[in-house]
Amino acid sequence: MNKKSFLYVMSIFFIFLSQVSAGFVDITQGFNVMTFGDFYDHNDQIHGKVATGGNATIVESFGVNIDADIDDPGTASLKAIVSGKNVTVSGNGQVHGSIYAQGDVNVDKATVNGDVYGKNVTMVGYDVRGTMYHTESVSTPYGSTEKIDVLPVPVDFAATQAETQAFSTQLAGFGSNDFSISSGVLSLNDVSASGDLNFFTIDASDFSQVTDLHFENLDEQYVINIDGNGGDIVLNEINQKNYGTSDDFNFSNVLFNFVNTSTLKIGSFYGNLLAAGTNVTADDGMMKGCFVANSFSGKYEFHEITPGNFNPPQNVPESSTVSMIVIGALVLLYSSRKKIALLKK
Repeated sequence: MNKKSFLYVMSIFFIFLSQVSAGFVDITQGFNVMTFGDFYDHNDQIHGKVATGGNATIVESFGVNIDADIDDPGTASLKAIVSGKNVTVSGNGQVHGSIYAQGDVNVDKATVNGDVYGKNVTMVGYDVRGTMYHTESVSTPYGSTEKIDVLPVPVDFAATQAETQAFSTQLAGFGSNDFSISSGVLSLNDVSASGDLNFFTIDASDFSQVTDLHFENLDEQYVINIDGNGGDIVLNEINQKNYGTSDDFNFSNVLFNFVNTSTLKIGSFYGNLLAAGTNVTADDGMMKGCFVANSFSGKYEFHEITPGNFNPPQNVPESSTVSMIVIGALVLLYSSRKKIALLKK
């Protein structure tokens, strides 16, 4: 093994180790709502930030990132809405932070407490309190504007979508612990006491009957894989209380992973939702959790929480094994260099 080969092997090894740590938090990148296609929401509040690979349309008495303090100078720099295409915000609403689009931005009777980035920027009524940056044109009765050559790209949606799909598939590949469903109550009683992830796999036809959840240990992390069998799912509203108690269950520690699901209709929902290839709709209700899907359309209130990372178990060498690998590689390098030196004599 020459020096070049050694360095290549070691770099691949350490890249592998770094990738092991990737999880749900890494995928969501600080956004409370992420879709890879279009996002449409009306007449409701989004308490966190939104990233969508398609068009972002948020209208009619809305708020985005509304928990951020508009009197804080740092709020303007927050990426409240990021879109891979066009952004429309209109109809008596507030955006607490900046808007980043790779296409056009239309602000109509709305207030943006930050900057706006887009190809063509149009502002009709109300206010953009930062600067309207544009690469092609701007139309506004007032406000600060500046033409720029290149739009910033805060999120690589193609790469994130591929990573998300791989993460979802990996989670779905783990076996299921025991559970029971009775009278609409899903009981998750077979859990680890070691801090490991607890996996449960449930058929969509069974999960669609669930209205309540019972968790044996609220401090543990749960991954609930729901197999849609290639079809459509309509869910009941899920109660936020841990069934049989007066306490909310820990929304941060629960991840619902929907696989093989074409469309999903939800009511009020608690916990993190991962539906990488699924188009999600909602007529009304609210969610307390982090939301990731192919697309969303509806009237829905999204509450921001900090999700768990849900790192799946890996076949990662223990520290002693890692040390042996490194030592072995060093021995190979030394041996090969010594052999070359002897041949040259």
